[in-house]
Amino acid sequence: MLTETHLQNLALSARQLLDCEDVCLCLHCPEVTLRHPLLALLFKMYPSLPLHYGTLPDPAFLYSERLWSLCDQAMLTGQRITVILQGSMMIALLERSAGVVGFLLCTSRQPFKEGERRLLSQYGPELAWQVERIV
Repeated sequence: MLTETHLQNLALSARQLLDCEDVCLCLHCPEVTLRHPLLALLFKMYPSLPLHYGTLPDPAFLYSERLWSLCDQAMLTGQRITVILQGSMMIALLERSAGVVGFLLCTSRQPFKEGERRLLSQYGPELAWQVERIV
């Protein structure tokens, strides 16, 4: 499916830009009231469409309660980027005016530095726009 290819390429371009080991683009928003309406429509039309794209070696991590609580916390506090695990993981919410289209999870063996956080904060709105356009 063309949509899947575009989303996978988008995740891989984010990985290259941030120069990190793994990136996962997740089309999900745990808070229904903040979720972009296109996500519900997309999964209604294509129920077998994957929720995540990228290079995450163990997708089971995406079902971790700790991960979702961090995403919830980021949404409730208005933080667009959350850095956890001694700086080796970043979560960026992908927001558009109609709602959250998902989030980007980045992992690295080395701690993320301020420059990478700034780069992701500048790239995040563009990435969210591209996800919205693809969906």
